[in-house]
Amino acid sequence: MSSPIEPAPVEIPGGYIRPHAKYPPTLKSMMRLGTITDYGQRQYSRQGGRSSMFGGHAYYFFSDASCEDSGDPAVSAQSNSVAIVMDPTSPLVSAYLSVQHSGTVDPLVQLTDEERHLEAESDVKVMVRAPGGMVETSPGVGWVFWEKEEQERGDRRHCGVGVAMVNADESTGELEAYRGGGELLFGAEEPRVGSFCSIIEDDFIYSWGHYGIDVLLARVPARKPWDRGSYTFWNGEVYVEEWRAATPVLKDVMHGAVIKSGLFGAGREWVVVGCTQWADGQVMMGGAATLEGPWDLKKVCAVGGVDWIYPHQWVFDEARGELMVSWNEGKPAVVVAGRLRLEMGEPTYWKEVSINHCSLAIRQHLSPGGPEVATICARCAVNITTEGRWVMPGFAAPEDVVPLHLRVEGINQESVDEAAVLLRWKIEMKMADERRTADTAEGTRRRRSSLARALDRILH
Repeated sequence: MSSPIEPAPVEIPGGYIRPHAKYPPTLKSMMRLGTITDYGQRQYSRQGGRSSMFGGHAYYFFSDASCEDSGDPAVSAQSNSVAIVMDPTSPLVSAYLSVQHSGTVDPLVQLTDEERHLEAESDVKVMVRAPGGMVETSPGVGWVFWEKEEQERGDRRHCGVGVAMVNADESTGELEAYRGGGELLFGAEEPRVGSFCSIIEDDFIYSWGHYGIDVLLARVPARKPWDRGSYTFWNGEVYVEEWRAATPVLKDVMHGAVIKSGLFGAGREWVVVGCTQWADGQVMMGGAATLEGPWDLKKVCAVGGVDWIYPHQWVFDEARGELMVSWNEGKPAVVVAGRLRLEMGEPTYWKEVSINHCSLAIRQHLSPGGPEVATICARCAVNITTEGRWVMPGFAAPEDVVPLHLRVEGINQESVDEAAVLLRWKIEMKMADERRTADTAEGTRRRRSSLARALDRILH
């Protein structure tokens, strides 16, 4: 007699799901890659280092960049600057697209004529920063949220937040930002919308920004981020117009980014990477099913710097559990990068066993949770679920409908194969039993019919 777990004569569809990083994240290794340098070989002191993909190019955003090679680094300092990564395979080298002879970098978001006049006629220094990076809403076109500060005799005051349109020349990578008249969207006492990061999803720009030590989430239609009245804020359940009703989505986080990532697999595609407000050099990570969170951030490792920790998705392969992060360290400040490698989970193997052709009785008998399926799960250390929808045999399945089947998943391919064959064998045995029962019933019916005819002849 043949074994019930011999391979079925019909190939059972199956496959392999690549593993993702374990969650909560566990560090396997961290390699220091080096300092992000200037292609022109000038020495710059700079903070920040967030990167954005825009117009097919990668760019670094820096704050307070000053040329150490100039006669007076303080004079050459720019509150916002952008450098392009010319070769993504060499992420530590970037180039400023507009540099003066002295080494002073031209800012992306420029001062208005009125702000320049204020600086010329007073002791006020106007600083415009763009710590949240750019968000691309259509190829080569997007927006950047900027923050304005004024400094006078050592006293700094936050003025508010505005937004500028950005255009990229896709061939050269050159960027141009249009700030208009420098109008503020949010005032000094309102949330710093976009200061943490911004992304686009489903035709909305989602912008995270600080309000005190908390991070709030705002969203606005991608077609009109300049319209203050179009902004709504997450209150923990829905988006509302009043920012005072907003609920913090992150706490005690200073710098970082929210990214859409496959690092932790399905169910945690929105990942936060950043640092705490305590400037302790800890890389914090967390995943969530939605971009509103909630996130439970975990410490992954400590780096040499203290703050300005950012992820850079475009450098390494997330499918291998790898991610480049950057941070600031030293005086004068430099931006340093490292490669995180996270512990990976187990791979998943799968097989699909059709039950669409089975009778209702068999489909019910082999439902997950039933004793026979539970026995197979326990024996083979697999998980079995029902997928798809029953389609009447002989009829084509409607569009986007998968015929009913049992899906077997496990971390061992041989166990998954064995479980699938056992299921197929049980289906075949039960269908054979149904045929025998039907044949017996038909034979009994025929015998009864013959007897009835014989009696009818005798009586008549």
